[in-house]
Amino acid sequence: MKHVRSADFKTVYTNFAQAAFTPWDMRIIFSLVGEHEIDNVGIIEQATVVMSPALTKALVNLLNHNIKQYESVNGEIKIPLSALPQGQQQTVPEPAPKQKPKPMLPKKQ
Repeated sequence: MKHVRSADFKTVYTNFAQAAFTPWDMRIIFSLVGEHEIDNVGIIEQATVVMSPALTKALVNLLNHNIKQYESVNGEIKIPLSALPQGQQQTVPEPAPKQKPKPMLPKKQ
């Protein structure tokens, strides 16, 4: 299938994304965290992509595949807890503290 770009094709840089869904579609809102007024930092929405749930799932599979390829070449991508979407911070387990092994005591007779 031939690929053709539309006349109004855009490339958008994003450093913040949100997702939402209805029973019929899913949407990803791509935004930029930055100054929207002098000395006033906020979230500036850049674009919303609306797609079917099936295409969304296919996109997730495509992105997971590309992330695995990227990490095999460049190493694991680290995500700071503060960068996780709201509500996911609680679902990421903190690493368990390392405990020293307990010394073996002689058996009582």
